[in-house]
Amino acid sequence: MFGGTKRGSWRVPGSDQRGAGSVVPLFFGNAILADEPAFAETYLGSHPLAKAFLTAHKPFPRSDASLPYFGVDTFSFIDSRGDVTYARYQILPVGGEHYFADADAAKKSPDYLQSEIRQRVSHTPVRFRLVLQIAQPGDKLDDPSVALSSALRTVELGTIAITKAVADNEAAQRRLLFLPNANSPSRWRA
Repeated sequence: MFGGTKRGSWRVPGSDQRGAGSVVPLFFGNAILADEPAFAETYLGSHPLAKAFLTAHKPFPRSDASLPYFGVDTFSFIDSRGDVTYARYQILPVGGEHYFADADAAKKSPDYLQSEIRQRVSHTPVRFRLVLQIAQPGDKLDDPSVALSSALRTVELGTIAITKAVADNEAAQRRLLFLPNANSPSRWRA
């Protein structure tokens, strides 16, 4: 998730994989975070896309700065004639994607990504291209677990530059974190 400008905040829920684990991410999160392993097994057994999402081989990025991010929500854009175009955001590293071989990644410390990005951004801005992937006929727009077609038609929107790391990363993460199940049940009562 990305966000923040001096004028306000914006967030684009995203993943470093195309698609998402579920049509309804809350159900997917509940299954993965469940205290009951049988619940997660049952869920994954009856949701093959979620299982594929979780079990697909994911290479280890050399840096968060070399990792693409793919929006999971589909947005509609309406032009002055009333024509609607559907699209999903992509946030792509200007320097390209770079990954470790599994054997090299196994030698890295668990927090190597946090250390690396902090050091990198202290020397030079990290830049990403903000792109819209335009949906094609037949794309499933209402299901984030299905990636848009690979027949990419994209529109370049601009560049995002990350110029510094926050001073207190843990506090910032707590402030930005959204866990629907962590809210007090009394909050939802009428």
